[in-house]
Amino acid sequence: MFSFFGKKDLQLVRLDDVVWISQEAKWAALLRDLQKSAESKPTWLIYFFERTFSTLQTLLPNLQKPYEWVQSADNLKDTSKILIFSANEFRHLSSYLKKDFTNKELSVFFAEHYPLAVEETEILKKIGDISFRAKAYVYTSFDEPILKKFSGDKILEMLKKLGIKETESLSHQLITKAIKEAQKKISESIKHEQKAVSMEDWFAKNFK
Repeated sequence: MFSFFGKKDLQLVRLDDVVWISQEAKWAALLRDLQKSAESKPTWLIYFFERTFSTLQTLLPNLQKPYEWVQSADNLKDTSKILIFSANEFRHLSSYLKKDFTNKELSVFFAEHYPLAVEETEILKKIGDISFRAKAYVYTSFDEPILKKFSGDKILEMLKKLGIKETESLSHQLITKAIKEAQKKISESIKHEQKAVSMEDWFAKNFK
């Protein structure tokens, strides 16, 4: 992207929503898609909440591909592995990733949305600064607070009547728009954010 000030603006990678009926279906699909992606390209997974880390600790041993929990630059030596980052660790270590991944085709999976869009945007800018060829996906479900708080139950009821199956996902601009609108409403209501260990805990502390 051209800048009259001589500095290249950070690329903002598009974040595509992949929405599932339940968290159980979401986690099963995430494992499957991580594994499939890792067969052909570098694959990363990013999560925001401590409780999600605990969930992933239980689920990831089921992967049939090698993976690495990234806590320092030393964990980045084997780039053939699926790399697992907390959002904070990714922010701190993103500059180290440029050496091996600059402008390479990448798949970046988010294990969840963060209620405030600014947190996601910051990470997407860092991903774009590493590679403009990166593809980013966020996995969520209708039984998670970010959708339940904003008529997710009604949408799910309608979809079930239309015959959607537990194993089917939804990806549509209308869903992405609805989530962005929800994040906007949340952001406008928050003056002083209280950090939390899970999305449920975050909503209990910040947006009742």
